Amino acid sequence: RTIYILITTMLFAFLLGSVVFYLSLKSSTEKEIQRELHARMEFLKEEIQQHPENYGKLLIPGYISIDLIEPGDMRPAATRDTILLNREQNTYKLYRTLRSDVESESGIYRVVVYQSLVESNELIERIILIVTIILVLFILFLYLINRFMFGRVWADFFRTVEKLRSYDVNSVKKIEFGESEIMEFKLLNAALNQMIEKIRADYESVKEFTANISHEIQTPLSVIRL
Repeated sequence: RTIYILITTMLFAFLLGSVVFYLSLKSSTEKEIQRELHARMEFLKEEIQQHPENYGKLLIPGYISIDLIEPGDMRPAATRDTILLNREQNTYKLYRTLRSDVESESGIYRVVVYQSLVESNELIERIILIVTIILVLFILFLYLINRFMFGRVWADFFRTVEKLRSYDVNSVKKIEFGESEIMEFKLLNAALNQMIEKIRADYESVKEFTANISHEIQTPLSVIRL
């Protein structure tokens, strides 16, 4: 029962720790993605402001897009998640986008930078999977070790219990518990030996007293019968 309580406690602690670990890892990944997006956005802003002639309409799917816009279409910078088609793999992937409008001498440019979330999500999933596998193996190892140690450590105790169950106070044979490598069981066996010797001595005294009483009563009974 103790091992099951221990395993249940460990599983509960693991679930709680996994949630905290996942949130912490997710937060760190989110911060890294945001840092990467802002770093690329600042680089593009400086390039557009310093060399506006090099930029017009530019589109690199899944990386950046730059468009000339009208002054009335300007909007505050914003971040959002979107799904784009990856033409090379012909699959849809999740991206984090950062949009910002940049003013330059030649006009206003709407710059959007993209950062794939697939790799970061896969990394988190792999880390969680590895941690889960390690914990499961650790719990299994702990269970097997506990079973092995339980059988080895408590073998002397169960042997002592079995000898106590089969002991008969009327038997002249002295009970032998055997030697144990565990100090606590040595002390237990020694105490049990002392207790059994005292019980046997008391039993012999009661037995002898009963026999004497029976003998002493025989004479008065014989007189009464006469």
